[in-house]
Amino acid sequence: MAISYFRNNIPRNTDLEKTLSSKVDESVSNEINLHGVTEFQWTQAYLFEPYTSQETMNQQIGIKFTDSSNISQRDDIYLLVFVNDDEIVQYAEVKRHQSDFSIKQSDILTPENSIITITKHS
Repeated sequence: MAISYFRNNIPRNTDLEKTLSSKVDESVSNEINLHGVTEFQWTQAYLFEPYTSQETMNQQIGIKFTDSSNISQRDDIYLLVFVNDDEIVQYAEVKRHQSDFSIKQSDILTPENSIITITKHS
């Protein structure tokens, strides 16, 4: 598993990024089951849209997270942040691929409720 380390020693999961990118490119479905493509323990995941501020992320997660991707100034990615037992364990930058991503329920994904909806643009 390829994992890169950045500030705060929170690992960036580049293998997951490649997997998600492939799923979006190849997908005939408009959904990805996140739990089905992760190979590590997590209890919650958060999907942040382009231009999300650091303050908003920290409020939503409830844990201080220094965003190495600089999503607050980018529109080319979504950011997935994974938490396990109140500790941020990994994150992934998800390329937009002319698509938008959303989650149906609350702002929190769990292994039991981990569907990300993909809306492709023409």
